[in-house]
Amino acid sequence: MKTKHWLVFITLGAIWSSSFLWIKIGVQDIGPMALTAFRMLLGAITAVAIGIFQKVQWPRDLRTWVIFGILGPTSLAIPIFFISWGEQTIDSAVASILNATVPLFTIVIAHFMLHDDKMTVQKVTGLLIGFAGVVILLSKDLTAGAHNSVIGQAAVILASLFYAGSAVFARKLTQHVQDTVRGAMPLITSAIFMWAVGPLAEKPFE
Repeated sequence: MKTKHWLVFITLGAIWSSSFLWIKIGVQDIGPMALTAFRMLLGAITAVAIGIFQKVQWPRDLRTWVIFGILGPTSLAIPIFFISWGEQTIDSAVASILNATVPLFTIVIAHFMLHDDKMTVQKVTGLLIGFAGVVILLSKDLTAGAHNSVIGQAAVILASLFYAGSAVFARKLTQHVQDTVRGAMPLITSAIFMWAVGPLAEKPFE
């Protein structure tokens, strides 16, 4: 890759990894449900503004809205909530490492759901090494009986499973949608979902 590509890659990695630290800080004050809802709202507003600026064509057919009505919560709202909830009992660094299991789950799900993305020896080898790393990471708390920490770690791994599954299904079902819209729609439907569910589930909304 060119130098500029490496710089973009490193910058994105830094932004992605630092988000777990900010989640850890934010969840202590407003709770995982409210934190997720506000993140989705801010993201949706930003995405809609970009879409308007670019004059994109928003979907008008019911099928596309139904697809994103499911993909939005499962690809953003639900996994981000699980990560936020899990970080109440685990370190942000642990959460970021566990979230790196997304490619492992993606390999398995894609093998069964996509005809053009099957497992190879290299992928399986990477999968086994990756899961071995997760087991090593969890082993200390498992042997020590740290119940709350294990539950928090399990929540983050579950979030990774949601990320992986929704990514595969998004590739399968949203190829007909413009890229900007494909990025904005999950944020919009996630914001609607969280602000419909959040006030019923957590006191900071009161």
